[in-house]
Amino acid sequence: MNAHAESLPFPARSFDTAVSTFVLCTVADADAAIGELARVLRPGGRLLFLEHVVRPRGAGRVVQRLLDPIHRPLTCGCSLVRDTAAALATRFELDEIDEHELAGVP
Repeated sequence: MNAHAESLPFPARSFDTAVSTFVLCTVADADAAIGELARVLRPGGRLLFLEHVVRPRGAGRVVQRLLDPIHRPLTCGCSLVRDTAAALATRFELDEIDEHELAGVP
């Protein structure tokens, strides 16, 4: 089934768990996609996600901002500067987030 993350073809409260892997960095409207995830999860449901996010500060953040206009067209719209965790926190209680830095990657 093909569907857009911003308009999922499932009834509200259909799932106990939703998984999103490197989706929210690329969708045109991350807020709408997050709203759809919240809509299709049952109360108490879990969202498991894996994303890369903008660095909070420093040289890495500057590099991300400089590379983003070049990176997006080459990667189907994937943004290096989207603050996905903050966006998710507007609709979900973030119980646990593991953050990892990759050496040499801005």
